[in-house]
Amino acid sequence: SIGEKAFYGCSGLTGSLTIPNSVSIGYEAFCDCSGLTSVTIGNGVASSNSIIGRDAFSNCSGLRTITIGTGVTDIKINAFYSCSNLTTVNFNATNCTFMGSSGYPVFENCGTSLVTLNIGEGVTIIPDNAFKECKSFTSITCAATNPPVIYTSTFDSGLSPMTPLTVPCGTTADYQRYWYYFRNIQEDCSNISDDYMSELSIFPNPTNNILNISSS
Repeated sequence: SIGEKAFYGCSGLTGSLTIPNSVSIGYEAFCDCSGLTSVTIGNGVASSNSIIGRDAFSNCSGLRTITIGTGVTDIKINAFYSCSNLTTVNFNATNCTFMGSSGYPVFENCGTSLVTLNIGEGVTIIPDNAFKECKSFTSITCAATNPPVIYTSTFDSGLSPMTPLTVPCGTTADYQRYWYYFRNIQEDCSNISDDYMSELSIFPNPTNNILNISSS
């Protein structure tokens, strides 16, 4: 564990910070560490538990990128409060069941700079209030083939339903069903292999009435 206020106000702590799995980060552990630019927490074995405490990174004004790794299971209220220059959140937690509250969301007062959200392919659930007060996303990408479980307050009601949501190829219908708030869903089919495409057969060409499509 990293104790309460362990690095409180260490403005000289600069650059990137990586915290491994199974680490509990205490109350205000890195509060006011204005020199931090990126933080990665809990990447590794998905079953491990990493906890981000209350106000753990609040007022980290230099923070640009946060990666919430596979092992993070619990993010307390105001964990990233007033990180005013934060632009990108990479959310890879496979089984995070708690993130802040309606009154004290994780990203409260982060402003309009937070524009990009990337959700990993192994994510199965995104807790209630997870991205409350995140109204300025201009890009949300979810790599999960099966849409993660979300709740009515997972995303802020002020977020535009026309915010582009990019999903894996062939999953639009599922996302329309389970993430129905979003009305601008786009598919990323860039990872379809050449081998797969070479097995695709379309005939006859030209056609006048019936077009046959064959693929394994």
